[in-house]
Amino acid sequence: SAKSVCATCLGISIHQVQNCSLPHLWNGTEVFAQRQGRELSARGTGKPICLYFNLPKGCTDSSHSQKHICSGCGSPSHGAQACIRAE
Repeated sequence: SAKSVCATCLGISIHQVQNCSLPHLWNGTEVFAQRQGRELSARGTGKPICLYFNLPKGCTDSSHSQKHICSGCGSPSHGAQACIRAE
């Protein structure tokens, strides 16, 4: 079965993804999203990003303030699991 990628570093290596705060993606390029506790936000702007949207099951809740954008590149068309920047 396909492995899921970390919503922060987009890597598939085994690590504590719930605590991942790497400043770079799995391939060394700069991250789009930064992790602060259980929250994800866009680096630079601080715009809140929906963590669940970027997990394998996704998110269909449109009532919260976190944006449904990819934590890997910022696109609204997909989550981290489908990002071309993912490992």
